[in-house]
Amino acid sequence: MITKEEVLRLAALAHLKVRENELEKLMKDMDEIIAFADRINREVGDDPIMPFDESAVNMNDLREDNVEPSTDRERLFENGSTAHGLFCMEVSI
Repeated sequence: MITKEEVLRLAALAHLKVRENELEKLMKDMDEIIAFADRINREVGDDPIMPFDESAVNMNDLREDNVEPSTDRERLFENGSTAHGLFCMEVSI
């Protein structure tokens, strides 16, 4: 079982402030997380996990980078207000 001191230490490492009334729930939650990780470790056991086969991804199959003309800047700015050549957006909530 994870201790109160361990929870406080983890909180300090993560720059979190933990209230006294939150400690018990955090201890319970962390115990459940650790138990879940232990269960996964038991189920996987010592079975070797096959490494990712990088040869399956041929990096030379990427398309060639071609420069193509873009939309005309003046045409883009027709649809909105601009300032200093930049689009201006109003904040809406």
